[in-house]
Amino acid sequence: YHYLTTLTEDVIEKLYTDSWTCQAIFRSLPPLAKQYVLRLVFITNAVPLSTLTGWVQPNCTTQHTNAINRLDSLKILREKSSSRTGKSGQERMIQLNPNFQRQLQNTLLQA
Repeated sequence: YHYLTTLTEDVIEKLYTDSWTCQAIFRSLPPLAKQYVLRLVFITNAVPLSTLTGWVQPNCTTQHTNAINRLDSLKILREKSSSRTGKSGQERMIQLNPNFQRQLQNTLLQA
């Protein structure tokens, strides 16, 4: 896991064009991170990070933070600029890495 976080964006993009690599990385994710990926895999638009936060019970914020950090560090989640404003100003919008998303979709649909 740590090795992957040290790779450049270009290398990660190339890795995420391979279905087997995406499956292996998906399997290595913590359970909550897997849940986020599965919920987002067929959503093509960016969603507010607050949506993901809403999926978590209040006593699981540590697991939520760990899941988001893992997905960020592996460049599976991407931040999109947004003009949408939330209660506390500009809202962070996220979506799955398009290559990772496409490979996981293909894997799920071929099964």
